[in-house]
Amino acid sequence: LQYPPGYPQAQLATPVLLLWGCQDRALGDELADLSAQFCSDVRVKKIANASHWVNQDVPEMVNKYIDIFLKEVP
Repeated sequence: LQYPPGYPQAQLATPVLLLWGCQDRALGDELADLSAQFCSDVRVKKIANASHWVNQDVPEMVNKYIDIFLKEVP
């Protein structure tokens, strides 16, 4: 997001799982949607009760999402 409008943007073709804590005080959850624009195959999971440290706040949920993601991606 630091680049000016019209700056060439690359698309990430690798499947991506983006886990986003909605209680993040540093990065608003709207940035998850903006980040997803750089991926052609992305799954965004916004987690309401997690902060910037999603894996520490809700490790069981993170593990569940990773497990599901790895099973569905060829």
